[in-house]
Amino acid sequence: MPIDAESEAMHQFLDKVPADFDIYHDPSGQIAEQFKIEGMPTSYLIDTSGKVVKKHIGFYTKHIDKYEREIEQLL
Repeated sequence: MPIDAESEAMHQFLDKVPADFDIYHDPSGQIAEQFKIEGMPTSYLIDTSGKVVKKHIGFYTKHIDKYEREIEQLL
C-alpha cells in the first residue's frame, strides 16, 4: 500500500494542527515514490530559485519556532 493511501490520518492530524498552506494527498503513491518520502508528514522548504533547501520528516510542536525561522529566512 502506498505511504499516503489513507486520508483519515491526514485529516485527524490537520484537525489538531491546522495548516495555512496547500496540502496535497497522494493516494497512488507516485509523488511519495518520486521524492523518496520516508515518513508522513514530509515538508520541503523551497527557495525562490526552486531549490529544496530543507526537508522535515514528521511534525514536532517543540520545533515550531525553528520551522518558522527557517521559513522567515526564505522570505
